[in-house]
Amino acid sequence: HANLQLVLETFSHTQQASKYSQSNGAETALTIITTKLQEEKLRKAGAVNVAEEIVRRLQKLGKIREVQYGLAVQDRAFVIGAFARWASSVGDVALELANLHSDIAKTIFPDRVTIGEIWKEARQLIHILRVFPGGQELQLPNGFVDPLEVVVQIGTAAQKTFGHLFVRQIEADKKFAYLSLLVGSSWLENKSLLDEEKRAKLIGVIRYLQRSNSKSKLTYAASAAVMKEAA
Repeated sequence: HANLQLVLETFSHTQQASKYSQSNGAETALTIITTKLQEEKLRKAGAVNVAEEIVRRLQKLGKIREVQYGLAVQDRAFVIGAFARWASSVGDVALELANLHSDIAKTIFPDRVTIGEIWKEARQLIHILRVFPGGQELQLPNGFVDPLEVVVQIGTAAQKTFGHLFVRQIEADKKFAYLSLLVGSSWLENKSLLDEEKRAKLIGVIRYLQRSNSKSKLTYAASAAVMKEAA
C-alpha cells in the first residue's frame, strides 16, 4: 500500500530453471524484502542487492572519459550556471544542440572521445538511480557511497578531465557568439525530426558559423594592428 512507510530493498538472485521452463540456463528472479532476516537468508542463497551492483558498476564506468563526457553533455554541465530548456541565449543553444547527438556535441565541445555502448550502459544506470522511487533512501551496507553521490562524483571527474571545455555562463555569450543565428531556430523546435541527413546539414551549418566567426576575429585583429601602426 502506498501509505506504508517501508524501506524496501530489491535483490536479484539466480535459480536453476524449473522443468516447466523453456530455458536450460539460469533464470533471474527479483525479490522485494522488508526485513533484515529476509536479507540475510537471500544473501546466503547467493542473492545480490541491485542497488549495490549499480553503485559498483557506475563507480567503475565513471572513470572512463566516454562516461564523463556523456554525463556532462546530458546534464548540460559544460556551461556552468546555465539552465538550458528554452534556449534563450547562445550558451543555452550550445547545450541544447549538444544534446541532439554526440556528433553535434563534439562539434561544439570538441574532443577525441567516442560516445558509444559504454555511455549507453552508464546512462541507463544513472537514470535508474535518479528515478527509482525512494532512490535517495536505498539501504546499503556501511562504507557504500550514496547512490546519487556516485553520479555527482562522475560529474566532478568530468570537470577535471574536460576542464578546458567548461565555460561559465557569463563567458558563454562570447565563446558561443557564432551560434546567435540559431537562437529560436527550427533546428531546436523540431528535435524529433532530426534524421541523419538533417543532422549532417546542421553540423555543416555549425562548422560554417565557427569558421566565419574565426575569420571575423582574424579580420578584426588585422585591422586593429594596421590602425595601431598607422597611429
